[in-house]
Formats: sequence, C-alpha cells, structure tokens
Amino acid sequence: MAAQLAVDKTTVSHWERNLTTPALQHWPRILGFLGYSPVDAGEALPDRLRAYRRVNGLTQERFARLVGVCESTIRGWESGDHLPQDDLRQVVIKIIGDLN
Repeated sequence: MAAQLAVDKTTVSHWERNLTTPALQHWPRILGFLGYSPVDAGEALPDRLRAYRRVNGLTQERFARLVGVCESTIRGWESGDHLPQDDLRQVVIKIIGDLN
C-alpha cells in the first residue's frame, strides 16, 4: 500500500493507528487505492466545498485560484460566514459538480 501511495510504510502505519492524518496532497491517491470516497459531502455548500477540496487534494489557496477569488473568501464560504452570490455560486457549482 505504501508503495502504491508513494509514501513510507511508517506513514501508512501512523494513518492506520490515527497518530496522524493524511495531508491533502495524499487524498487523491488514497481514494484511488480505496476505489471509493469515504468523504460525506453532505448537502450544504460549505460541506460540499470542503469535501471537494479534500477529494481533489486542493488547499483553500489552490481552490481560490481555480474559482478566481481570494483565499479568505473560500475560508468564509467553508465556515458558512457568507456564501457565494449568484455568478460565483454558479462557478462553484460548475466546478464541484455532483460529489456523490
């Protein structure tokens, strides 16, 4: 498994024993290895945004560049402090699509 995920055996051992959690960049390979996504996207947009980023191994900064907004905007959307308005909401929905 470690070889397929391009990580050290100790890293996998730590994940399995809940000593550490996989970094975002490892998630796409882990999900490919598993053959499914255990990430529950939920219905609310903040939950769907976080799930999309995790499944795709994207930081808030990288996702912000993809959408064309600043990182703090993504933080606000994910926390539910505010949500994207009409035009940006359509951009976000087009990007994240159906996560299930």
